[in-house]
Amino acid sequence: MIYRKKLTLVSSAALYIFISLFVFLNGCSQVQNTDDINADLLNIKRKISRAEEESAKYTGGVIKILIEQRKEILSYTKTMLEQKKIGINRFIDIKYTVDGEIFKQPKDYEKIINDIDTEILMIRAEIEEFQKESDLYSGGLIKVMIEMKIATAATSLGFLEQKKLSLKYSFPIYISPDLSESNNEKERIKMEGSDLDNL
Repeated sequence: MIYRKKLTLVSSAALYIFISLFVFLNGCSQVQNTDDINADLLNIKRKISRAEEESAKYTGGVIKILIEQRKEILSYTKTMLEQKKIGINRFIDIKYTVDGEIFKQPKDYEKIINDIDTEILMIRAEIEEFQKESDLYSGGLIKVMIEMKIATAATSLGFLEQKKLSLKYSFPIYISPDLSESNNEKERIKMEGSDLDNL
């Protein structure tokens, strides 16, 4: 009788272990889809490459500073997306803290993303118009000023795209490129007027 009870207990324990192991392995086999994050990462990497090519055309000046700021935004976004991808692949729920508190997506983050998409479309349309205007000139002050508008709009676009991805993948934005250098450069242009080297 005692032997049967022991056998029943052993059988129950073995069944419990088997079920637990099955549930665990089944969960691990359901690898989360990384198609979206892979596509976004590829897009960011392409934009970084383009920014590097654009920056290489200048040795200094406000336009180069703006391009470098955009590249910094893109590089930060790339780093955060790579972290999230590693977490997805390894079944790790990566959490971030901001001011000592765990970062959480806003409840209405999907609506915010939709609003950001609208702004992105508007800025892209502006950049296209600026580019058409710039193409009318082969050089000179007017072309330089238009190119500055394009670079400024592209930096704003980078901020918005970063914000969108931070909401989509739930990561905070810890850094913000320092605009003081480009603002000082703009003041120098206003004061010196004719000094347009490397813009």
